[in-house]
Amino acid sequence: MTRLRLKIEGRPKQMSMDSFSDVIKQSGQILRELDRAVTREKRGTLEWVVSELGMSSLYIETQSTVVRGDEDFAEQVASIFVEGVSKIRRDVATPPLFSVDSVNGLLKIVRILKRGGDQCLNISLPDIEKKAMLTADSEPNLIALRGVSRKVLGAVEGRIELVSIHRPYRRFNVYHSISNKAVKCTLPEELERRVIDSLGKRVSVTGTVAYNTLGEPLSVEVRKIRVLKERASLPSIEDVLGLAPDFTDDLSTEEYLRSIRVG
Repeated sequence: MTRLRLKIEGRPKQMSMDSFSDVIKQSGQILRELDRAVTREKRGTLEWVVSELGMSSLYIETQSTVVRGDEDFAEQVASIFVEGVSKIRRDVATPPLFSVDSVNGLLKIVRILKRGGDQCLNISLPDIEKKAMLTADSEPNLIALRGVSRKVLGAVEGRIELVSIHRPYRRFNVYHSISNKAVKCTLPEELERRVIDSLGKRVSVTGTVAYNTLGEPLSVEVRKIRVLKERASLPSIEDVLGLAPDFTDDLSTEEYLRSIRVG
């Protein structure tokens, strides 16, 4: 079990009940998406139930329960949420496992806070003393992360997760092989079986790639999917050179590569 607290600070009496409800809703949706990303379970494994409501100040405390599977990923999921909010305040960069939908959710929360005046959302894990604050200052960073700067033909390499075959939201996510950020991909009907068979595998997805102003891929209008070998099964430089042991003469691999660079 993990406890997560969401607290509105600043001018809580300026926030309507509907606005507070929207903050909770967006936070819950982000937690569900991170749950699915961490556990690779389409429906996730956790449920967050209300354990406490603030009377003198505007806050809600929830605690996790495991509803699917035997392992409790709640602390990991909640920590990724808190760390992601902290990262967005510090840097203009999408946090690991966050998708465009999650970034949009944070942006909606920020705009709700702005409507209520000088407010912020304090997100904390009381049991491990981890916390982050979401404020209006984060809005420019969030806008930069979710906005499309350019679209070009290209490819994204990563692992397929979270496949949805239901109309009108046929899609899947690819978690980028380097940054582990979620990239939303369209799901053409003719590629449905290939995508499902590739679930959890390392792939290269080719098509029209939308990038934000930082050059991070946001989405792909998919044309082709190619399953890649797992990195552990790829041959090393030493393995390749072992096919021709005299290729470097008496030099080590490092010395040979250095000699090529300097000519």
